[in-house]
Amino acid sequence: MFIGVDFGTTMSQAATINFGRMFPLLREGVYGVESLFYYDCAQGPIVGREAGDAGQGKYAQNLVRDVKMNLDKTFNLDGRDYAPAEIIREIYKNVIMEAQETAENNSIEKTIEGIVLSHPAKFNVQECNLIRNAAAFCMPDGTELKITGMIKEPVAAALSYYHLNPLANGTPILVYDLGGGTCDIALVVSDTTTKQSFKVIDSSMVRRGGRDWDKVLMDYAIEKFELEANGSIDIRSNAGYMEKVRRAVIEAKHALSTSVYTQIRAEFNGEMSRTSISREVFEELTASLLDETLDELEAVYNRNADKTANVFEIICVGGASHMPQVREGIQSRFPNCTVKVSQPAYAVVNGTAIYASLLGSEAETEVETPVVQDILPFSYGIRCKKKDEFVIQNILIKGSKYPACLESDKFRIQGCGSDVNIEIYESECSEDVFSCNSGKGEKPVGSILFKMPSGAKENDKVFCTLSTPDMSVINVKARNERGEHVETSFTLDSIK
Repeated sequence: MFIGVDFGTTMSQAATINFGRMFPLLREGVYGVESLFYYDCAQGPIVGREAGDAGQGKYAQNLVRDVKMNLDKTFNLDGRDYAPAEIIREIYKNVIMEAQETAENNSIEKTIEGIVLSHPAKFNVQECNLIRNAAAFCMPDGTELKITGMIKEPVAAALSYYHLNPLANGTPILVYDLGGGTCDIALVVSDTTTKQSFKVIDSSMVRRGGRDWDKVLMDYAIEKFELEANGSIDIRSNAGYMEKVRRAVIEAKHALSTSVYTQIRAEFNGEMSRTSISREVFEELTASLLDETLDELEAVYNRNADKTANVFEIICVGGASHMPQVREGIQSRFPNCTVKVSQPAYAVVNGTAIYASLLGSEAETEVETPVVQDILPFSYGIRCKKKDEFVIQNILIKGSKYPACLESDKFRIQGCGSDVNIEIYESECSEDVFSCNSGKGEKPVGSILFKMPSGAKENDKVFCTLSTPDMSVINVKARNERGEHVETSFTLDSIK
């Protein structure tokens, strides 16, 4: 079977297409695998709801939440250091094992032929590569799973919506995906008359999600609780207390989606503390967070005016879109559009499964044209010297279609050594050449080693090609002016 996996900030899920129908690969009554990880020396690693249960009281310091949004962090759990990749691998392992068990229990072939992974719209090559490798090597027996593709989360949501609501060719839809850690936006057009049935016109992301709303509500509750206790408790210095408050405010946030008033309750030192909050106050406290996401949605809409003139629906997905303020806020900004909340919890994983099925069909028919035409969220280029200053020569340009394969002839070697090592940079800049330290979001993401053929001379021109099948991989090759192949290797930096 071909499956899609959505590794979420708060919840992870898998699904497949079985005889043309969507089939969630989850036990009955289970919403998904909570993206929680716990470790102590006695119990070993635990994933999901059981991890949350284990990480209570004094053991809360061994519980990891939101690892997806902390890929540059190392976690020390009960004296052992865990890298994010290790934790994500354990979460994937749990998701895959549950998927296979569910498939087998429902008479579906459990052998996995290929997996498609979703990722936020502006995760870069390092972040996507980490997620990809964690999934590929998550099996306990060391078997490598075949990753057949990756897809942006809001694009997957668009595929899911088109699947449920067949629209006329050329009809664009705008997706607003507010999840646990990010708000992802995509403008997608479907055209079944072309080989690339889905074309991404634009996409963007704000690193804001439900966890930011939780933090605001936690700050509010902690202030109230500590005031009530007259300084007898210090919640922030106690990991167990913080976990209690976090659970309480998440429950309260969910309650405020259907009620206009609720209480936040937590027990400290055997005493129950409680404070009240209304939906109105909650929305006032979090208004600036919502505005950040809506500003980005509006920016995507405005810079694609020729396409968005035909946008009549804005599709809201992601668990955090349950909050009434989301739909109301979008409707206020876009009074001429219909705002729909469509399968908020499952749109991304369903679209990822659809894409996995489409790629599986392509493999069988040896079709090379991708069914989804996406665009690069960043530019990638090489650092080289131009006259007396160092510049970045972009090769893959932000906004270009991918899969992409482009060559540059602007690089000339410095010195006559047999090995030339240069850095590859990621940036927000769309110019062909720009100065280093220009403030355009440029940062090194890896290095290229050129092994030059014999006879290489100072200032020999090198034709360097960068290609990317998706946002998790950069491939490099090069040649010189004499047509000789230049051996290259590319090393991706760890996330910092």
